[in-house]
Amino acid sequence: MPDSCVQTAMEVYRQPSRLNRIRDAEIPSDALTIIKIASGESKILEEEALDLGVEQESLREASFLYLRTVISSADGNHARALALPRNATLADVKSHKRWLLKWLHPDTNHSAWESQMFHSVNTAAKYFETHPQSLAAEAMNFSVHENRRSKTPSRRNTLQRLQVRPASSKSVQSADHAARLPFPQSRRNRAWRRFRQLIGNRLAWLAFSVVSFFVTAIYILALGV
Repeated sequence: MPDSCVQTAMEVYRQPSRLNRIRDAEIPSDALTIIKIASGESKILEEEALDLGVEQESLREASFLYLRTVISSADGNHARALALPRNATLADVKSHKRWLLKWLHPDTNHSAWESQMFHSVNTAAKYFETHPQSLAAEAMNFSVHENRRSKTPSRRNTLQRLQVRPASSKSVQSADHAARLPFPQSRRNRAWRRFRQLIGNRLAWLAFSVVSFFVTAIYILALGV
């Protein structure tokens, strides 16, 4: 079973580096609690803040961060856009829609992000209202990371978008070989620059030592005369 939404939200609020844990994780069964906290349900906010021993304002900010991360990672998954847990029902769809829209409503939130998410939540809820048979499949589909990885552009395509052209286009093998060249070349260039800098510093120190030696010798000879 996944951790409590409230506890996870506070963890990532204190340590934002753990946000990836939310993006790729299953949504806990108490997701509605964090949604109600974000929407300003004072009684639940007070109870949960007291249980965790945290400031109410901090817990509400944590709920914002949690829900923004979950909804923005939906990537076309309507269940995730509604922050629905596994085995969610149509009653859960209605509850999550109601409280999410209360939080995201343009009358209370005026940012472009909230406006976009308001429409995303509406769209997801309407989809399940017209396709109730899809709810179980989408709520069970938490392979967000795998979906992203399959859509992640390859290294070669990234280089092509950056206009790093292969030296030869006679074959895919030569193109792949040429596409790999900029990386080791850049490392060799950096190592060569560091080497020249090191040699230059040592030569400068050697020259300074020689000049200092001759100046000292001349000064001693002058004192002897």
